[in-house]
Amino acid sequence: MKIHFALASFALFFLTLCSPSTEKKEKDKSVKSFEPYQVTLKDGLQAGEAVEKLSLKDDKFDKIPAEITKLTNLKAIYLADKPNLNWDEALDYLSKLPKLEELELSGAGFEKLPANITKLKHLKAVWLSNMPKLDLKDAFDKLKELPKLRELFLQDSEITAIPENIKELKALQELSIDGNKFKEIPESLSTLPALTMISVMRMPQVNWKTGLARLAKLEKLDVLLLSFNGLEEIPNEIGRFKNLEHLWLQNNKLQTVPDSISRLTKLQMLHIAGNPLNTDIKMALTSLLPKTQVTYETITGGSSLPTETDTTQKK
Repeated sequence: MKIHFALASFALFFLTLCSPSTEKKEKDKSVKSFEPYQVTLKDGLQAGEAVEKLSLKDDKFDKIPAEITKLTNLKAIYLADKPNLNWDEALDYLSKLPKLEELELSGAGFEKLPANITKLKHLKAVWLSNMPKLDLKDAFDKLKELPKLRELFLQDSEITAIPENIKELKALQELSIDGNKFKEIPESLSTLPALTMISVMRMPQVNWKTGLARLAKLEKLDVLLLSFNGLEEIPNEIGRFKNLEHLWLQNNKLQTVPDSISRLTKLQMLHIAGNPLNTDIKMALTSLLPKTQVTYETITGGSSLPTETDTTQKK
């Protein structure tokens, strides 16, 4: 199963070189080879059709030139922390890119999402993190006009409620709302019919008994991330996730696990590193989840992804 963690702490890009053909090199040995991934606007424009991803968080500019429309193979552009960018003009240009699927606008300081984002009909993933003033109801009204939208990231935005119209994002499959200020997981999240993955990390203030009961209504959910939530126990409601395949519980305060976890009969991977589990509890997990691979490896670098190979494989 392919899982997208396009969050900043999860995303890794595997780069390959794109070079001219041998015949072209023979004709012009001065032709430069370009990587499909660039980190400055200048280099991206110079690479032209060779560039597929632009990660411009650390590049300083307040205007995107019309020449960007020549990057006809561009699939992803990450424009985090650009509050002074002329966004109406930028989105008009980006709407002319036929292959653009991923767009990051995090930290743009929006109160209202620019209306012309609706022109980017090929978008599959949008980042709107670090925007505490963003009108979410208005944003969802615009995002519902993107028929291919599959992934949405709303992290670290001081969100306390999710408007009901999120249910209009009918194709949405993956949602990250890490690091917000919910005390209760919004009931509105249980209305997303296509959701298969949700990340709800770094929110220790949440009532997780109620929260899990609500998230369990997502019948297609197969990936659940609950790491870094300060959990001292796992609510029995965890057993309601009948289709769950991957469960992330790293870096909590768990000393035990409930018997109800045994009802996760489709669970393939349980990631539970960074919890003070003793040997008896680990043996109990083997009994409760005989077909599940459980990982206890040490987490490094602040990531919730496994980094070592100390795993217990069950068959």
